[in-house]
Amino acid sequence: MLSCDGEPVASFEFEEALRPDAAAEVSALRAAGLEVCILSGDHQKRVDGIAACLEMKPAPAMGGMTPEDKADWIRRHQGSQRILMLGDGANDSLAFAESLACGTPAVDRGVLEKRADFYYLGRGLSGVRWLLEMAHHKRRVACRVLCFTTVYNLSAVTLALLGFMNPMLAAILMPASSFLTILIVLTELK
Repeated sequence: MLSCDGEPVASFEFEEALRPDAAAEVSALRAAGLEVCILSGDHQKRVDGIAACLEMKPAPAMGGMTPEDKADWIRRHQGSQRILMLGDGANDSLAFAESLACGTPAVDRGVLEKRADFYYLGRGLSGVRWLLEMAHHKRRVACRVLCFTTVYNLSAVTLALLGFMNPMLAAILMPASSFLTILIVLTELK
């Protein structure tokens, strides 16, 4: 309510809107086996409304949380789970410090962007799912490279112990293994 000399001049109603793809992204994250929670300083009624829009039941949607409450919640759950915290306000900085990884869309406010592991731009949340998918893919590629190098090294050592390794064979196998490692990475990262 805006007033002048105690007389109402105008009233305003403010409304928040979820990011356009929020419901689809939360659904996709949950379908991938991830738990999505809301930790908010807003009133519980407001948080319940957002959780309903995102179809998050029975996942936790907690309102009325102070920055310390958020950090405590993450601290309690971090032992059994790896927690990725997304936040957009200075009141999220304590929770950022407790989470395994943290990100923010607030790159122009100067508080969280310096503490965040990553930030995402745009109006949607799809960057978060893309980041998680890329991390999963990178882990799979790293495992394949590790398996190849283990087999290669065990084979080379076995050849050497059996007396079949000579300088010419070593000169061929060493660059060949490097080439094959690069080839594995390139074919997997398509």
